[in-house]
Amino acid sequence: MRSGLEAFVADQLSLVEGQRVGFCCNHTAVDRQLRHGIDLLQGARVNLVRLFGPEHGVRATAQDMEGVGERIDPVSGLPVVSLYGDDADALHPDPATLEDLDVVVFDIQDIGARYYTYQATMGFMMQV
Repeated sequence: MRSGLEAFVADQLSLVEGQRVGFCCNHTAVDRQLRHGIDLLQGARVNLVRLFGPEHGVRATAQDMEGVGERIDPVSGLPVVSLYGDDADALHPDPATLEDLDVVVFDIQDIGARYYTYQATMGFMMQV
C-alpha cells in the first residue's frame, strides 16, 4: 500500500512537469520513511515555487491556536504563505499568492473531525 504522496511522486509527476507548483502541506505530508513531501518533490525536480502552511505551519513548529508567522521554510528555503493567523481573513490565501502558480498540490491528513481546521484550509484554498 502507498500513500497518495508516494503514488504521486512515483507515478504522476508528469501532471506537474513544467508547471509552477504551490504545495499546501503540514507535518503529515510524509512517505512511509517519514520523508517530507517538500523534500520529495524538490528531489524529484518539481518546480516548487511556494509553500502554504495551515495551522501549526508546514513542519508543525507552531503551537495550537497560535498565529503562524512563517515566511521561509528553513529546510528548503522556499517562501511560505501562512494560512493561519489571528483573524478569519488569515485563513484564506491572498489571491496574489496564487497568480503566478499553475497548480497547487494539497497534502494534509485530517483527523476526521468537523471542528478541525485542515479541511477548512483545503476549502478556502479551492474557493480562492
